[in-house]
This record gives sequence, structure tokens and C-alpha cells, in this order.
Amino acid sequence: MAVGERSNDNKGRKLVPRPKGARDADYAVKRSALLRKLSARLIQLDDTRPSLRQLAIAAGVTVPTLRHYFGDREDLVEAVLEEFFVHGERYLGRGSEPDGALDHSVRAFLSRFAEVLVQGPKLGDMIAIAFLEGFYSRRLGPAALNYVIEPPLQAMEKRLAAHQSRGELGDVDLRSAALMLLSPLVVSCMHQRQMFGDQVRPLNFAPVIDTAVSSFMKAYAVPGPSSEPLHRLAAV
Repeated sequence: MAVGERSNDNKGRKLVPRPKGARDADYAVKRSALLRKLSARLIQLDDTRPSLRQLAIAAGVTVPTLRHYFGDREDLVEAVLEEFFVHGERYLGRGSEPDGALDHSVRAFLSRFAEVLVQGPKLGDMIAIAFLEGFYSRRLGPAALNYVIEPPLQAMEKRLAAHQSRGELGDVDLRSAALMLLSPLVVSCMHQRQMFGDQVRPLNFAPVIDTAVSSFMKAYAVPGPSSEPLHRLAAV
């Protein structure tokens, strides 16, 4: 029956047609289930970006069904990135709060960040998707930044701002400082996981964190009783 036509129920009563474009009552539930399957397919990170048809096959639905729930392929990818951000908000909210003295706080953030890059819903895989889909795309580039790249950077910025207001951190641009601290771990993750560097030249994340914290503290920490001795921070 075409959309807009009336039909009869089994008692002969006229039924009100569902308007064209109307959504099922469980639309959000079905969409969320599809997003989980689509995310799993995208993070496989094979040699090519999957087409809308390939994504539909992975989700066990038709292409028209995907278009119904998401729109075109870029809409779908953006929805996957946004879903990842929504699930990561709780961690990022906690991550923006300082955790003890500056040295301990920075190390704790970086250690947790390294874990999230490679465990559970792997942030490293999602960053790889953000790069792959976002490069040179005026539409997906900003979405990748807003949903994947910027959130941990801004969480670190907020944490550093709190320490700066306490007088523990000197005059440093917080955005630059966040980039300086997180970038080595992102590159390390890409090197080891997404580019299979563990088969070429294995890398332990712990010394990367130690070096980042030591360099940061030497450059920007305000000396005081809250800071650990620098020789301890430099130890690997």
C-alpha cells in the first residue's frame, strides 16, 4: 500500500495512514543498534573505506534502510562519530577535573588516555576513522574534530587551567600544552596499532608518558612543595 492511502483493519474499520517520513515508535532504539554494527564495521580499517552498500551488508539491512535512518554516507559516518562522543562524555567530564598535584594529575590523565586509545571502545581506532574520513572533507573534517579530536584536548586544557589557577603552572598557552602532551601518545598509538608498528619496531607507552611529563614539568611547572623532584619524573 502506498504512503497516504487508507486501509482497513480486520474488523473493516478505516485506519489513519502513517504520514510520509513518519518514524516508528522504536526508531531511536533501532538506530542505536545500527550504529553499534556500523561502528564495528568502520573500525575494521581495511584497505578501503566501505561503501554504503558494504555498510548495509555489515549491519544486516538494505541501503534504503540506512538512508532512512541516517541519510547519505557522510551523514552515517558523522552519526558514528557523534555516538562515540556521546559515550565518551562521561570519561571526558571526569578527565577535565584536576587529580592531586600537577605532576601526578598530568601523568594520571596521560595514563588513562593511553588506556582508552587501545582498550574497550578504542579511541585510537576512532581517531584513525576521523583521520581517514575527515582529511580533505569540508563536511566530515569539522565533525571529526568536534567529536573525536577536540574533546580530549579540551578536557586536558580544562585540567591544566585548574592547576594554573592554583599557581602550580606557569604562563603557558593551554591549548598548545594539551597538544604537546597528547600528540606523542596519539602518534605512538597510530604507529603501533593502526600501522602495525608493533611488528616493525615495538614501542612501550610508559617511557613516552614519562618523557612527556618530565619535559612538561621542567618547562612549565612553578617550583613548589607540590612538585615531585624532577629526577624522579625523568626516571624510566
